[in-house]
Amino acid sequence: MKKYLAILLALVLCISMLAACTPQPTEPAGTTPKPTEPQPTEPQPTEPQPTEPADPIEALPGSIYYYGFPVEGIGEMIQFYHFYPDNLGIGAVFYVGYAWNQIYYSGTYTVAEEPIDYTVSIDREGNTETGTAPYTITLYGWDGAELDKIGYDGEHVYNIAVNVNSDPMAGGGVVKQNKATAEIIEAYPDTFAGEKGIPYMNFVNPEDASSTVQLNTNGTYSDLVFFAVDGTWAKTAEGEYTLTPKDPTDDGAVMKLQEDGSYKYTSTSGSEVILQEVKEAAVSFTFAGKTPFMETEADVIITCLDDGTCTVTIAAFGMQMPIDQGTWSANAAFTFTFQFESAGQIVSEYGGETGVQVTYANENTVSTIGAAVNAVCGVVLG
Repeated sequence: MKKYLAILLALVLCISMLAACTPQPTEPAGTTPKPTEPQPTEPQPTEPQPTEPADPIEALPGSIYYYGFPVEGIGEMIQFYHFYPDNLGIGAVFYVGYAWNQIYYSGTYTVAEEPIDYTVSIDREGNTETGTAPYTITLYGWDGAELDKIGYDGEHVYNIAVNVNSDPMAGGGVVKQNKATAEIIEAYPDTFAGEKGIPYMNFVNPEDASSTVQLNTNGTYSDLVFFAVDGTWAKTAEGEYTLTPKDPTDDGAVMKLQEDGSYKYTSTSGSEVILQEVKEAAVSFTFAGKTPFMETEADVIITCLDDGTCTVTIAAFGMQMPIDQGTWSANAAFTFTFQFESAGQIVSEYGGETGVQVTYANENTVSTIGAAVNAVCGVVLG
């Protein structure tokens, strides 16, 4: 009996194996196979298409170049150039800021394909780079005088400026600057957005001293003629300036030069007023000397303007700071009398290398600069 049962189990196993090996039926010939469902696939990244590099001369306007380094306990100290396009009618404008815009310069610039040699610092460890930049940026003051030349290669600015620069302790120095990306500009808003609006022209209503217009070199303006309005401006014709408000609901204006030298201000709503351009007083005399300051010496400069006013500034570590102001006069004997707000009355005396000198002494500066000032300042000739 067991023998028959074993044979029966063997037969069942063979039948099962044969069934497993039997081929499955296929679609009859000539029929259309059933479509298969498409399988989802991950999108493949596309390679960026190569673009022709922009002409470096055309790429410079509107760009910012910078160099920065960390200062312990303070943050990143950045020096930067901002090159504006020539869209104001006054030339292409540059702005350079040092030490969080505490030291800054502005003027116009040109760029040309002219090689210029450079040796610049690339870090704070004393490492330098020497080479020749293919482009030269020439910087000019607002009086048209050439200030400096710096290098440019389309990717970097080589800040070899001598006059438009600052002490390395104040973030200046001869360095290699990189182009600032949108991320860099956004990361340091206090530096880049803190750019000073340097006055280019000022106007005032002679019948209302609070009614003014100031045009800045960076293309911005402030208008206090009727209401407080900010915006941008452009020179749209000879002797004509057009003001465009930031807020479109505010009034813009056009200022046109008149035959008598005044400007007619006409708002977009039709209101008119006559403004006079405010001319900066010219320098008549300068006195310069030195005073002990922070274990070294600082320059003390007395500037006498042709409107009878004077200022006193102290300069150290690449930075300048006003410390006093007042009035001055001089008689036929070339004796100067100063009436300072802080130091009081001081009269010049004969002596020194240039013949006339002023002993400027002021103890009240202890509260502002941490030291008294005592400087013998000789008149600067030439």
